Amino acid sequence: MKTTIIRHLLLAGAASLIAFSSFSQVNTTRQTAYTAESADAVNMAHLKPDLSGLKNYISDEKTERKILQYFTTPFDDAVNITWVKVDDNVLAEFTVGNIKTRSLFDKKGNLVYSIDYSDEKLLPRHYKQMIHSDYAGYKINQVARVNEALREIWVVKLEAPDKFATVRIENDQPEEVEKFKKLR
Repeated sequence: MKTTIIRHLLLAGAASLIAFSSFSQVNTTRQTAYTAESADAVNMAHLKPDLSGLKNYISDEKTERKILQYFTTPFDDAVNITWVKVDDNVLAEFTVGNIKTRSLFDKKGNLVYSIDYSDEKLLPRHYKQMIHSDYAGYKINQVARVNEALREIWVVKLEAPDKFATVRIENDQPEEVEKFKKLR
């Protein structure tokens, strides 16, 4: 269990680094539209997001419905949804407002983790105050919120005139995970 959590956190960290530099898109030209026949558990006819690309990666209807349930409540305003096959899992990349999200689902349709990427507005006020107090002279460039196995981890990218820092916050405990000077 501990190894699995560590592995997922490492994957989430790697995904975080990649996503901070870009938010990739996937070619989904072979997408097929959902029909009313596959909408029995989740009324997909009323869903706002275009979820048609999921059919390219999931063939089991039960698993498909389980994944689609995430897009009826927390992600119902999702746009620009793309799907990527990752080993036996499927990764959904989408945007809700100014928040870019990556959610990984296992082959049974269970949410493995979700990472939200945004600016300082995503960060709770008490964390902003903590960061501004501990890192005077830095500005918050980017924020990622990782939700995995009932854990919420914040990754905050900071910039000062002559250096960068990254702070990880879990259970109200900040930890500096990287700090380096800018090249002149």
